[in-house]
Amino acid sequence: MLIQSVLNKGTSFFLTAPLSPEWSQLPTKGFVVPLVYRIIYYAGTRKILDRQEILNGKLYQQQFSNLEAPYDFKILGAGESEIKLNPRFRGSNVFLEFRETELPGNYKLYHNEEVLSVLSVNSWKEESQMRFLNGDEIQAQFPSTYIFSNTENIAAQVQKSRFGKELWKNFLIIAFILLLIEMALARTGSKKEFESNLEAETTSR
Repeated sequence: MLIQSVLNKGTSFFLTAPLSPEWSQLPTKGFVVPLVYRIIYYAGTRKILDRQEILNGKLYQQQFSNLEAPYDFKILGAGESEIKLNPRFRGSNVFLEFRETELPGNYKLYHNEEVLSVLSVNSWKEESQMRFLNGDEIQAQFPSTYIFSNTENIAAQVQKSRFGKELWKNFLIIAFILLLIEMALARTGSKKEFESNLEAETTSR
């Protein structure tokens, strides 16, 4: 889980799982580097004062002032697709409209190769089913899921869930029991052999 928090005038991120093979397989995945890159990019763009957000499908309109010619505006969206914008002038102010907001994501508005604004297009919350599952429902849908009921000694529980239960103690107990049985059988056999030899000697006399 990745947690975002506002710290003074910046943004901080907290990854709840450490980048260690003992905890997760995250360090071995190929998306770790792009993830870190996106986190840095997102944190850096938050420094832009004119950062806005709208819902996908909505019209983005913004008026800017104190801009210098030439008036070359474009938006870079998902996949670095470039969309040219035609400005409208209201006196000395520039009025821009952006209608292609069907896809969620972060869009950067450029004016002469300089980032003028960052627009976050978000999905409607109604599209997400905010219903939480209990442990039994999770196990029914994902049979291989391991749920930690006790957070104490969680590192050992993670190791157990990844590599299975350690059976060496059980095998050690079984080996000890077999050793006792073998000793008992050996003792019984030796006693019977001694009695047989003693009886044979007595008969011969």
